[in-house]
Amino acid sequence: MEGRTFRPNGLQLRFHRTFFMAWLTKFVVFFAVAPAVQSQPGVLIGSFGSQTLHGVAGEIYAINQTALYVKGFLYDGAAPDAHFFAGTSDTPGEGFVIPDENGLTSPLLSYSNEDLLIRLSAGTTLENVTSISVYCISFRALFGSVMIPANFDYPAPRSLGEFGFSPRVHNTHADDVIILNTRQFRFVNLVYDGRGPAAYFWTGLGTPDRNDRQISHPLGSLGILPRYNGDDVVVTFPPDLSITDTSSVQFIGIWCVAARQNFGHLLITAEDVANIPTYIEPITEGCMVLLDEEFHISWAVMGDKIRLTFRGVVNSGEYLAFGVSGSDSITQMVGSDVTVVWMDSETNQPRAVDYSLNAYSQCEPNTGRGACPDVVQGGSEDVTLVRAKVRDGVTVFVIERPLSSGDQTDRTIPITGDVPISWGIGGINPTGHVAKHHTRATGTVTVNFGSTDNSCPELVGPTGTPAPIDPWVIQPLYPANNSVMTAHIGPAGRRRGYQGIVGQIGWGFTWYINETIIPEIYVERGNTYTFQVYGGDDESFRGTYHPFYISNSRDGGYDQKTPDERVNETIYASPVEGAFCEFVGDDDPEQYATFEEYRATLTLNCPTTANPQPGVLRWTVAEDTPDTVYYQCYQHRFFGWEIHVTDPQTTPEPTSTASTDAPTSNSTDPQTTPEPTSTASTDAPTSSSTDPQTTPEPTSTASTGAPTSSSTASTTIQPSTSNTTVATGGTSANATGSSSSRPTESTDASTPRNATGSTSSTVVPTVDAWVIEPLYPERDGVMTVNLGPDGGRKGYQGIVGEDGRGDLVWYINGTIIPEIHVERGGTYKFLVYGGDDVMSSPFHPFYITDSPDGGFISKVSAKRKAEKLYTDPVEGALCKYIGKETPDRFATFEDYKGTLQLDCPQNATAGVLEWTVTKETPDTVYYQSYQQPYLGWKIHVTSGCSGIIISSWIALTALVVGSALPYLQ
Repeated sequence: MEGRTFRPNGLQLRFHRTFFMAWLTKFVVFFAVAPAVQSQPGVLIGSFGSQTLHGVAGEIYAINQTALYVKGFLYDGAAPDAHFFAGTSDTPGEGFVIPDENGLTSPLLSYSNEDLLIRLSAGTTLENVTSISVYCISFRALFGSVMIPANFDYPAPRSLGEFGFSPRVHNTHADDVIILNTRQFRFVNLVYDGRGPAAYFWTGLGTPDRNDRQISHPLGSLGILPRYNGDDVVVTFPPDLSITDTSSVQFIGIWCVAARQNFGHLLITAEDVANIPTYIEPITEGCMVLLDEEFHISWAVMGDKIRLTFRGVVNSGEYLAFGVSGSDSITQMVGSDVTVVWMDSETNQPRAVDYSLNAYSQCEPNTGRGACPDVVQGGSEDVTLVRAKVRDGVTVFVIERPLSSGDQTDRTIPITGDVPISWGIGGINPTGHVAKHHTRATGTVTVNFGSTDNSCPELVGPTGTPAPIDPWVIQPLYPANNSVMTAHIGPAGRRRGYQGIVGQIGWGFTWYINETIIPEIYVERGNTYTFQVYGGDDESFRGTYHPFYISNSRDGGYDQKTPDERVNETIYASPVEGAFCEFVGDDDPEQYATFEEYRATLTLNCPTTANPQPGVLRWTVAEDTPDTVYYQCYQHRFFGWEIHVTDPQTTPEPTSTASTDAPTSNSTDPQTTPEPTSTASTDAPTSSSTDPQTTPEPTSTASTGAPTSSSTASTTIQPSTSNTTVATGGTSANATGSSSSRPTESTDASTPRNATGSTSSTVVPTVDAWVIEPLYPERDGVMTVNLGPDGGRKGYQGIVGEDGRGDLVWYINGTIIPEIHVERGGTYKFLVYGGDDVMSSPFHPFYITDSPDGGFISKVSAKRKAEKLYTDPVEGALCKYIGKETPDRFATFEDYKGTLQLDCPQNATAGVLEWTVTKETPDTVYYQSYQQPYLGWKIHVTSGCSGIIISSWIALTALVVGSALPYLQ
């Protein structure tokens, strides 16, 4: 050894330098100041500035020589051929296209303040690029540009050099370790025999020891390292750790925990991490084909959000809907939480709305029932539209929404396992809400939102100009006087049917008159026409509840309209409901050139009964009925079409009379058309000798100022189960949109009524309201409370001054909505016969409130909070006055009352409401129905006679004293 000089090789020098620096670090680490973790996405090149076209804005950051980060990018998407563009000279257009964030070189869509990672195509770099721009190639137009400074220092990976000890431990070595970016290393040609008992990638302070931190290997596992045989291995730090943070990261190496042995490591200095690329979290999309060649959905989970990309081949005004199913096990529309996207056909602007489908029916904006946006149901809008564009016949929408918003109308989106979903395609109706889908998921469809599987081919739009879809030619009906027509529900027929005929999108169902989709009907003034209605009579199932009525409204749906909308509507035949029967079929109506061909594919289905009974609407067309009215659905909009009203002898000769009468049932039709004599059952039954309701003793009610109901009423037959009670007036809904049971037979002489309850001065002569004597019950008085007809313009409308329910109101002591005068401190008892079966109708609990409308249970929460109740609601057996006479014919209520009979079951038991009027009770309160509004009227509250006597005594004393003063002086 003597005379020989030790010359360490490069590996040994690297080892000694590493050992020395690690030893030194143990002493100076507490005095070192670490650079801040990079918070910006790369190195800023510049911004587009303000002198741009098409709203282009944003900042450009260099990630490295092949990737750029565009922060806060804006562009209106209006140009036909705009791209991200790398300029290579001062001449615009010289250079190459940079693919968008999806790696596509198709023209850019619109962007709204978005952050994008864009990468150059393979084989290209930014080395000789002088500018980054948004450039329209076909028009050679520069919309905005960012110049790259000369000698710009792009972020670049850094080499740490050769890895491994000499002698090697478990043959561990690598040709190089490269810092790729702020969270990744690459071990180049890594070799390790895999025989260490517990070896891991390791990082921390100084040199490796047991107090440092394990890093997972490329498979994402924290298990021991496998054998490597000259592999390139990329190690990724967790999100909470950055390579630039030298207060936590001062080496990268391999450490064996079991043996407490260092297999090799390299130190990291501040110089090593200067200007390295920023790590960009990769966004990997999964994709599923929902409908071949028509609808693809892509998803990408980004932290606590999910990004959904809708791609569809749809017509203008049609929506795409996608979201989590209403069931955790199957695809179920009801209960689904979906995002609905569409291009507004009027503004050509994209829309994205958060929807919750709480019922299989049209959205009722005043109640939030049906397929409604979350905000209509009291929820929040949790969908953000990122961008949208229509290009080459394909519509693309990109939205973001939280995985779990906390909103009561939203469902959490799981990111593990197969999740049942719902989807559909349909139209947007004129109210801006979804119509019934024409295409939807079949069977159970599931998506694993945590998966990145992409099975979607490129979606291609239609080539050439699509052939026009012409609406069917529907022959009108010319029914004769006293004709009978049937009214069923059936498919709307898309662009061949309702949409094409009426010129607007409907709901998805429509009226079929005499088995024909929405025919125009010609009638004569003075004639009478009968409609047998099969639109549904169960109000609890909104999707199959369609009362039929005649109105001046082109859209119908009176019950779901706002008070302002109702003012403009006049009803000419009151709504009638009957058993539900609909035409059903699975074929696409747009495939059939004629309605007759499509009709042959449909079957009439009456799902609720084998012997369906229709509601019967008889309409005598008044002389002052306008030239055009409409048959519609009272509950939903966009169901019917025109009725043309002519004077006698001017009706054109029918071209085909075979279709004017109700068709004979075919072999598939389960309904039974009632005999013309069936209406005889609507007459009031003969009265019997006694009144079955419990009536208070005459001595306790005589003081109320009105006779008890037992004095004039007697027992009739049990309430009819065939629902054939006659209604004599028009029907209108209330401001909250809830509805009561409807009559199944209506005899309507076309007396129009508007939404305020007044008659139209240009159409109907003035009708004076009845004069109703008020009640002055004694302080311990007892009153009976029944239901009875509302009296039309003579009754509720005329007395209260606004339209009521159109069928029933309260009768107190046998008198229609009398005003009641009570005293503070007095106790009053009401015997209530408003119905006690919540599953049946009518059901009207009686209560006292400060609300002129009542109907507490039907109100939205905000209106409930504003209402004050002075008693709890009380329910009792149903006893109601019935009759078939038109109230407008009678000058006095007493005359009309003589035509009514009290219909009450045997041994009916009243509910008892006992009310002690407190001194805080305001001067005016109201007796009402807790279930539905517009049934009651005023209660006037006074301080009682004692106050009047005291006031009078004081006044008299003052008068006497004043008169005597001259004599006392």
